[in-house]
Amino acid sequence: MKNILFEKIIDINKFDELPSSWEIPNIKKYSFKRTLFEYQEEAIKYAILGLYKYYEDIEDYLIDEESEANDKRKSAIFEIYKSIYDGNIESAAGQKRRSSKYGFRDEVFEIYEKHFNVEEDTISFKEFTNRMNFWMSTASGKSLVIIKLIQILGILMDRGEIPKNNIMLLAPRNDLLKQLKDELEDFNLTPDNPHIRLVNLKEFEGKKTNTEQMSMSFSNEITVYYYRSDNFIDGHDTDAMLNYAQRVNNGKWYVILDEAHRGESGDSKMKAYFSAFSKNGFLFNFSATFTDEIDKITTIYNFNLKKFLEAGYGKKIYVSKSEFDDFKGKIEDDEVIRNKKKIVLKGLITLSYLKKCYEELSDIDKIYHSPMMLTLVNTVNKSKYETDPDLLLYFKEIMEIAQNGCDADLFREARIELINEFNKGQYMYKMGDIDIDTNKVSGIDIDEIYKYVYNSREKGEIEISYSKDNENEVAFFLKTSENPSPFCIVRIGEARKWVKDNLKNLTITERYEDKRYFENIDEYEDINILMGSRAFYEGWDSLRPNIINYINIGTQAQSQKYVLQSLGRGIRIQPIKGERKRIDKIRGEEVLKKLNPIKQDSTLLTYGHSLESLFVFATDKNVLEKVIDAMEKDTEEDIEMVGIDNIRKSEAPYTLLVPKYKETEFINICDMPKFYILKSDYERMRRYILENNDNNLLLKHDISLKQLKKIKELLVDKNNFEFTNLNTYSNLDILIYKLKEHIRMKDKILSFKEINEDKDIIHFKKIKISKDKYEKIVKEIEKVKRAKESKTNRDEILDKLLEGVISKEEATKYLDETSKISDKIEVEGVQIKYIPEHYYLPIITTENDKIDYITHIIKEQSEHCFIIDLENYIEDNKDNIDNKYEWWMFSKIDETIDKIYIPYYDEKKNKYRQFKPDFIFWLKEKETGVYKILFVDPKSTSFSDVNYKIRGYKRFFEGKKEYKYKEEIVQTQLILYNKKGSGSISEEYKKYWKNRIEDIF
Repeated sequence: MKNILFEKIIDINKFDELPSSWEIPNIKKYSFKRTLFEYQEEAIKYAILGLYKYYEDIEDYLIDEESEANDKRKSAIFEIYKSIYDGNIESAAGQKRRSSKYGFRDEVFEIYEKHFNVEEDTISFKEFTNRMNFWMSTASGKSLVIIKLIQILGILMDRGEIPKNNIMLLAPRNDLLKQLKDELEDFNLTPDNPHIRLVNLKEFEGKKTNTEQMSMSFSNEITVYYYRSDNFIDGHDTDAMLNYAQRVNNGKWYVILDEAHRGESGDSKMKAYFSAFSKNGFLFNFSATFTDEIDKITTIYNFNLKKFLEAGYGKKIYVSKSEFDDFKGKIEDDEVIRNKKKIVLKGLITLSYLKKCYEELSDIDKIYHSPMMLTLVNTVNKSKYETDPDLLLYFKEIMEIAQNGCDADLFREARIELINEFNKGQYMYKMGDIDIDTNKVSGIDIDEIYKYVYNSREKGEIEISYSKDNENEVAFFLKTSENPSPFCIVRIGEARKWVKDNLKNLTITERYEDKRYFENIDEYEDINILMGSRAFYEGWDSLRPNIINYINIGTQAQSQKYVLQSLGRGIRIQPIKGERKRIDKIRGEEVLKKLNPIKQDSTLLTYGHSLESLFVFATDKNVLEKVIDAMEKDTEEDIEMVGIDNIRKSEAPYTLLVPKYKETEFINICDMPKFYILKSDYERMRRYILENNDNNLLLKHDISLKQLKKIKELLVDKNNFEFTNLNTYSNLDILIYKLKEHIRMKDKILSFKEINEDKDIIHFKKIKISKDKYEKIVKEIEKVKRAKESKTNRDEILDKLLEGVISKEEATKYLDETSKISDKIEVEGVQIKYIPEHYYLPIITTENDKIDYITHIIKEQSEHCFIIDLENYIEDNKDNIDNKYEWWMFSKIDETIDKIYIPYYDEKKNKYRQFKPDFIFWLKEKETGVYKILFVDPKSTSFSDVNYKIRGYKRFFEGKKEYKYKEEIVQTQLILYNKKGSGSISEEYKKYWKNRIEDIF
């Protein structure tokens, strides 16, 4: 999607390169019986990478840091957003005071200005960049991702990688909160999972420190404060409403919102409260529908409805051409009456067909679900104009067919129109023709409607069942049915009252049964119709809905949120237990063996595909399609990327060597890198460890006796530490965790190996181009590749001319033609170049680092300029280079995907990291036969951790003057290239800085 930016900033390929303190064990595991789906796991990985970006990459989080550090993070990520946003980001995502010609105050802005800096009646988007959004389809299992995220926040807080803030969980409905609590039971019962304790936000005491409330080290418990997201006010507490200001806690909350973005635009007071809560913490927003630009910009993971379906996880959606148009309170003439019956019949025929499909597959154990129709209405009770509500209008048609049948001609007409429509029907999101056995549809008659919908062999009177203690649910039976299950459930507020008010003139027999049909809808397979109101669109899950009727809902384009949320009630699919993908997308030998009877029979497979479909009947299909188109339009703004395969590794026959590292235990503690620490923290820790009882330490800090002995050995000699003010550790739990990580550190032994073409440099195999530019770029790549052939052919022509094999005229003609073949072409803002010595051909660069239609090319300004300098030098000094070297080659290294690196110790974080220089050069000297490997990194001298990287290079590569690989004598060199020179770099490191290309050669 065009303006989904946080996701673009994050590189998922870097997840496996996170330092050990950010590694999360068993990331896929949710509970002892459940694991996350692939997309849920990916959402969690993006969350971790987003937190890493904010709390380590942009500005490293330090314990007890000042608030200015968080302001720096906000500013830094704001600048990133601003550099890649197409338009004025402040207008799109900032907050501006609204003016009123009547002099009304902007009450929402007044809440914001209590907490955020205001300049010229505007609050910059910069103030709100500490957030990440998860755009996840209904039915995608957001609750599991939220709970897993809470676990990860607890782990990272405990390790001191992110601030120890309280966690607040907000949802707009009690049933959503209940759903989260239900999912949490399974998580909390699982050994090794921390216990997540839910506490009502009313009980929050701001005077408690975050550390007291959040420490997980000893109790393995995470406290989460929950509440209704719509129950905050800017006034005194009431029974249900809470004063937000009393819970702000200086903005030090991790706020998790589950469908809690209330307000259609940025004017919601609730949004202002949420921003205040998270001002100095972080906001996590989960929803199936985002419409505000700020929410799109800060979306870190997009798995919306379209992507969910394309990945095979839900039912395909078909929007019928038939409409409930005559349910709009029109004058009841014969045509209106006929049309109302016809649209209802079409739904019942479709439902009967689906029930027959399920019946045909019933011989195969435990597959699919019993289909059901869901009818959502706009009005439940009579309006002041005394018009019948939508629910009653629809129910009357259902009841009329139940009791009196229907006209045979009308039934036949409805069936024929439906078959004709199905023959031409297409699923939403360009997912192909609908898969239906129309022959089976043509065989359905009114008797089968009674059988499959009304659970009866014939028509009959309706009777009602109430549950004694459930006012919101009524069940309907046919008296002629021998089936104990109702055929229809109405689920609304005050359902019994609705029956008394609206159905009093009908013959009704009341039966009182203490059953909760709705809560167990999946178990009652013969409940075939479920009816409810607008408020019924979220907070419950079922596999069963295959038909959704929208009656006077979704008639306006601004209904996007509601329609997409409610569609989610019918999306879920489970062809076989534990598998949530459609049958064609399921993989796994054991599962497929069970499904083979279906997959190997085309008729049965059609039935399966039909049960994997959601049929939608709307009041106004054109408006509903516009709502759906809005989602499709948004998603189609994603740049569709296509891989290219015409960039090839050079055919040069040289042995190319790269470093490899073997991990080994440190023989002595004193050989390990020094641990950087404040001297007072060292002395406090030394006393604590050496003077405390071993058993207490083992129990409290979850360490082994072996680890404790090593920590003691480390602490007794202060030479194992470097005293600095870089790192402060006020929390002993965190410091012990860091020391435990430190003593687990492995040493690395350097050697060399021949390059692995499938692992070490592969980024050129992963280059992707947007579909709209693919053909043009690929065509130009082919032109540049011909430069190699023409160069070879030119040499052959000149040889033939000298030998007298061809005439001067023939040679001239050929050379004139080949001179038109360029080894450098500029197209669509990129340069495609043939540089014979590069590892792969051709090489693609650009000076515009905002270009996003092509991936894995050279687009950093410093790297682009380096290539230009290199080309110019080669052109002017080719003879000198050829005289000095037998051969030479070089390659770009892509830090996101290639595997060539130099280990270095990050003194700020007390851990090893990987330095991936931008380029590697291989040169074979003629005179000495020495094989040289150069690591070249064009950089600014102000680059933050460059000295750590130089020290890493010195430690691993300067231990010996030269290395051997087979018969080769190998020498290495690190070159930090900057045309301005080394600037204020210390003398110790100046030798690594070069400002001329000739220093490479």
